[in-house]
Amino acid sequence: MVHYGIYQENNMKKESLIKALLMIGGGYLAFLLIKGKKPIASTKTSMDGETTPVVDKSKADIVMNAYSQALKNGETPSTLTELNKELMKEFGMRCYVADGGALVVCDVKGNTILTK
Repeated sequence: MVHYGIYQENNMKKESLIKALLMIGGGYLAFLLIKGKKPIASTKTSMDGETTPVVDKSKADIVMNAYSQALKNGETPSTLTELNKELMKEFGMRCYVADGGALVVCDVKGNTILTK
C-alpha cells in the first residue's frame, strides 16, 4: 500500500509538470501570435559589393509626416528628439531639418532615404 502512495505522488508530479509546460507553451504561442512576425529586411548590392537594406518609402513618408506635423505644432527641440527616438525604434529611421530648410529622413547609419 505504501508503494501505491508513492506511485500516485509521482504521477501527480508528472501531471503537474505536464500542465505547467502546456500553460507555458500555450502562453508563448499566444505571445508569438499577438506579436506578429517581423518581416525579413531585403537587401540590395551596389556596384562596389556593399549591401544596403531596401527601405520602404511609405515608412519614410510616415516618419517625415510625423516630424513635419510636430514642427508645425511648435514642439520643443527635446520633444522632437524624443519623437526621433520613437521613430528610430518603430521604423529604424529619423528625420531632421537640413541646412537649407529641407526635411531629411535617414536610416540608422545616416544614409539619406527621403528629402523634401
